Amino acid sequence: MGRDPQPFSAGMSAGGLVFLNGLLPRRPALPAENLLGAPRAVEEAASLWEQAIELLDAAGSGVDRILRADQFFTDWRAVPFFHQLRKRHCAVSAPSTSLLLPGLALPEASVCMDLLAATQESGEIETLFPEKLDIPATSGFAPVLRLGGWVFVAGFMSAHGAGDLDGIAPAAKVPEGHLWKGNRIQLETEYLIQNKLLPALAGAGLTLSHVRKATIGLSDLDDLPAMNQVWLKAFGGRPPATTVIPTAKPGFAIADARIEINLIAHEAAPSPSALPQAGQAGAYGPGYPALSRVGDFLAFSGAVAVQEDGRPVGVEELRRSGYRGSLIEDQTAWLISTFAELCAAHDASLANIVKISQLHTDMRDFAPSCRAWQRALPGIALPISGMQAPRLPADGAVVQTEIWVYAPEHS
Repeated sequence: MGRDPQPFSAGMSAGGLVFLNGLLPRRPALPAENLLGAPRAVEEAASLWEQAIELLDAAGSGVDRILRADQFFTDWRAVPFFHQLRKRHCAVSAPSTSLLLPGLALPEASVCMDLLAATQESGEIETLFPEKLDIPATSGFAPVLRLGGWVFVAGFMSAHGAGDLDGIAPAAKVPEGHLWKGNRIQLETEYLIQNKLLPALAGAGLTLSHVRKATIGLSDLDDLPAMNQVWLKAFGGRPPATTVIPTAKPGFAIADARIEINLIAHEAAPSPSALPQAGQAGAYGPGYPALSRVGDFLAFSGAVAVQEDGRPVGVEELRRSGYRGSLIEDQTAWLISTFAELCAAHDASLANIVKISQLHTDMRDFAPSCRAWQRALPGIALPISGMQAPRLPADGAVVQTEIWVYAPEHS
């Protein structure tokens, strides 16, 4: 793509898994507005599933082998149409998460999709429906899914009632009319862990100690410090690799929800997660590891280009160089260098990257960020997605990046 062509990968296959990252509707599915045709969201969803079927088939997989699905929408009105198309293709949908974001890499698109699937040779997939675990009434996804040692838990909010139709549970809210009697984000997080995540994991015979990767959506990033208190406590101060996604407002299926969390766990004996190396701690949340091992893969926490003294990379240089500098390229290059050092420390290679997910404060930064990746990984088609966040956890950071790297332990 582009005048100075950059290669992009729609999918990557390694270790019996298939990563489809940042699927966007094909442009023919984005026609000029015509109210006589099908809803535009239907055309977009159909385009995504056509691509998914083609790619999964090419990788020796299929829609019945999807392990996890993440959808990102700019318009909540597109979600029910997406669900219609998904049910048409999937008898039971894989554990799923849907978040609302301000923007995508294709400006006129209303939806972007990430899929993780298994090849046909990678074993039997088991769908689990733990007792007393309510799931959203209309989405049709399985709450928990197992493949070999892997366990995937869908995105959950602090909802209650059959089908989660009664909204956020009263126990997850400050009582009406009270200014305090608990903190709303902490109440939601505690309820979500105790009443959703723990029962989901227990249905697969696991506990929080088996969790290797978590993705947390927050509709108000100012809630992050208070949420972290609960999150770190739940894991005894040793959380899994964690990525926080600041969403739009509202950000979830329930308009007043503040948080949604999904998990990837593994049955193997828990092993210590890798802490950031010297000089890297500022890139991660307090107590977050830089990465966790999940089977034959390294799953990284979402990172921003912030040094240990709290200064964002490149800001001071940009003040001196003005328009001759590029903050996004400097920050991306710093993150790539950080990831490469961490890979080397774990006998892995950044060249075996299978997924790059980036959140930008300005989507115009996406292309120059891709160029920085291309310089670091020449000749490799980038398995990259780019989306916009309203802000990032550190002032001055303009990109947050999460990656997955194929790294067999005994290879």
